[in-house]
Amino acid sequence: MDSGDLNIRKMKNVGISLFEEWLNKEHIRKWFGDPSEWLNEIYNREGQYLDKPLYYRI
Repeated sequence: MDSGDLNIRKMKNVGISLFEEWLNKEHIRKWFGDPSEWLNEIYNREGQYLDKPLYYRI
């Protein structure tokens, strides 16, 4: 993979703790707001948010 390539993958349960840690960083909270709103969508992604696939990149 070239360093300029973008790699996007589907969110898996093992990545939630890393994503939560990232959301709680002060400089990230400034732009993304309350982490609990994002985490609610993640934890409910198999239910009410099933029609919205969740992807993230780090």
